[in-house]
Amino acid sequence: MFQSLTWERRHPYIMGVLAFAGAYGLAYYGVSLPKETSFFSAVITLGGIFSAFSVTIKSLILSNQEKIQSLKETGYHDDFMRYLAIAIDGSLFLCLAGLLGFFKPLASTMIFTPLVIGLLVFSLLAIRRVTMASSAVLKQPKRKRAG
Repeated sequence: MFQSLTWERRHPYIMGVLAFAGAYGLAYYGVSLPKETSFFSAVITLGGIFSAFSVTIKSLILSNQEKIQSLKETGYHDDFMRYLAIAIDGSLFLCLAGLLGFFKPLASTMIFTPLVIGLLVFSLLAIRRVTMASSAVLKQPKRKRAG
């Protein structure tokens, strides 16, 4: 199950929702979750690092026509490009969530920090998915041309 393409496509979403639910459950039962500006500042920093990392991977892969051709031949090109877009978008949404955390009325709601935690887990796993896929692509041996 954990090696299937379906799991690969969905696990960042599933784990992000589970992290949100777990954090919300903790907040509901009185566990104090971070609401300080330093936490949200760190979230912005992580989101920026994640998005820069994703863009770097994207530029490495897109600049290598042999690897792009290999992705197209295996039928994995569209999935890989979607994974990159999702990782970049998730990281930028994480930055936005961190920025919104500086507004006390929003940050003090019981649901906000669990949402940020869920988004953080989602972003981290989306980055991991891109890293694993790009490592597999870059490790592929050079294909010999027929003829």
